[in-house]
Amino acid sequence: MTSSCPYSKSLSADAADAGSIPRPYSASQLKDLKRDLEALAPAMAWVDDFVTRSHAYLGRPGMVCPYVPEALRRDMLSFFVLPVEPATGREQEPNYDDYIAALEPLILRLRDRFVATQSTDPRFKLLHSYLMVFRGLPSDADRAALLIETMQKGLKPKFVELGLMIGEFHPISNAIGLRNPDFRPLRSPVPLLSIRNMVEVDFAFLNRAYDPAPLRVRFLRSYLHYVGHELGHLSRSKVEAALQQAEEEALQTA
Repeated sequence: MTSSCPYSKSLSADAADAGSIPRPYSASQLKDLKRDLEALAPAMAWVDDFVTRSHAYLGRPGMVCPYVPEALRRDMLSFFVLPVEPATGREQEPNYDDYIAALEPLILRLRDRFVATQSTDPRFKLLHSYLMVFRGLPSDADRAALLIETMQKGLKPKFVELGLMIGEFHPISNAIGLRNPDFRPLRSPVPLLSIRNMVEVDFAFLNRAYDPAPLRVRFLRSYLHYVGHELGHLSRSKVEAALQQAEEEALQTA
């Protein structure tokens, strides 16, 4: 797997780029590299041991995510380590707003990078993906999980409008599987966020009854814009009916 931390290149690649001179590392760079690798290790193991494997509770044959193995083979799944450094200006523990203010600009820059580096080959669209690991989140599992969920919810509209999905994973996620309510597909050993392109099955995530109707309207319009051409007649009719219902609800609540 390839990590997109600042030290993701191999020594052999660096040597070739620099005329066979190995890349030097300063003591501070090595410390940063060690911290990044320690943050990445559980996420990489989770991808290898869970995401790319089948599961008895999955509810369908195949792997938990069928796209990831090929994405790994083609080096199209990139890992990023985001340092969490809230600037509170206070001595007390940072609050959620402090963390979000520090992290959202980084995540949105990664979103823009994701769009800018898309392959023009449609065969690779579903393989292009990012996985973000965080270094310095609150040590309390409940607090870190709530922070990840809050960030994902707040950022989701800014991704959906570009035909992207941002996903959240953490150790205590109770999100259920699409085909088996006993399956917990979003549980990971450490808090994570992912970026990927929108696909057909995302209709289920963009038409949640608990989302306000105006937000569902935005989501479903974007879904039809980016994925509509890939839908069969019955699937498109279902989405259009859901959009019409959301539009009617939005008018009633305006």
